[in-house]
Amino acid sequence: MASLSTDTGGRQGLKQIQRDPDIFDGALIGAPAWDTKDLMPWISKLATWNLPEEAEGTISDTSLFTRLQEEVLKQCDSLDGVEDNIVSSPSACRERFDFSRIRCDVTTDKTGCWSQAQIETARTMYSDYITDSGEFVYKGLDYSSELEWSTFLFPADPASSSNVRRNFDAQYERTFMDYGSGWQITSYNDTVVDDARIRDQSSVQASADQYDLGSYRNTGKVLLYAGLADATVPVQHTTLYYERTVEAMGNVDDFFRYFQIPGMGHCWGTPDNVKAPWMIGGAGQAAQRPPYNSGFSVPLGNNDTRHDALLALIDWVENGNEVSEIIASEFNFTDTTLQNIVTYRQRPICMYPKTATWDGQGSQDDASSWRCT
Repeated sequence: MASLSTDTGGRQGLKQIQRDPDIFDGALIGAPAWDTKDLMPWISKLATWNLPEEAEGTISDTSLFTRLQEEVLKQCDSLDGVEDNIVSSPSACRERFDFSRIRCDVTTDKTGCWSQAQIETARTMYSDYITDSGEFVYKGLDYSSELEWSTFLFPADPASSSNVRRNFDAQYERTFMDYGSGWQITSYNDTVVDDARIRDQSSVQASADQYDLGSYRNTGKVLLYAGLADATVPVQHTTLYYERTVEAMGNVDDFFRYFQIPGMGHCWGTPDNVKAPWMIGGAGQAAQRPPYNSGFSVPLGNNDTRHDALLALIDWVENGNEVSEIIASEFNFTDTTLQNIVTYRQRPICMYPKTATWDGQGSQDDASSWRCT
């Protein structure tokens, strides 16, 4: 039996094989929110970096995210050697990105210009959350994820009850941590991190932070994946789980493989100005394209082990055929009803740390023009 899950479901999928290794003989896990005890304080910290709403460094217009994402594409698209509107190497972008390109006079253009103070806020959001005492908490957002930053930051009207920063971002502390409904996000400090870790360990143990998967190595297989443009569960923290598992167990290729999907956001999808191949039959993905909720696998005849990660996982479990790459797909709608599609791009998604390399000759939209190297 195989498990198919993403986000909180991905955390649950990991937790299940950690606690009960004999229940599932295969697990396809996408963008897992595995580190609850640290993820939720990071979300709160993200809010505090953007409070109060009228502060000079606060980012309170979604147009600024659009401007930043467009500049990231402009500067970093070609760093992998291919111009395709996809940032395939966020780490290279992190080293080279020039923020001065978005700095201009905010008094004349508040939606397209970034102030230096706002740039410093963005730098902080890209950086790992480390407490004042030097303790690592959570990995930072990655370059190309900017269009998803609004998830934990908008709407941001300080007078509205729907203000995400002051309400949703504080709910973990108010409820799970029992701080009470009157607790305000502006009261947040680093002691919340220690408190969250203590409460998680002493109560429900929600975090799926067991890295040595023990006997599951002998009974099951895992395919883990994440989008490089994910700002809801930052991809670097998914990578951290994989790397800590390798540290705990040594080479895990015999049963556990990890795939990063350039240009994909949280669990599925890609920005309209990116159009990266992302669909691999992961949890919730089929419902994003026709026939939507009645669909399954990957449409237009791609329901096979080369294009569908779940079918590939089953084949690995049942027939021993290892999964080294999965061909991801992106589609274009052909009419305004959004009921008909054609294939736009396909590309292999490679087993980490390998990446897809274009052969320099064939169509960049054709999977056969790419190799995992």
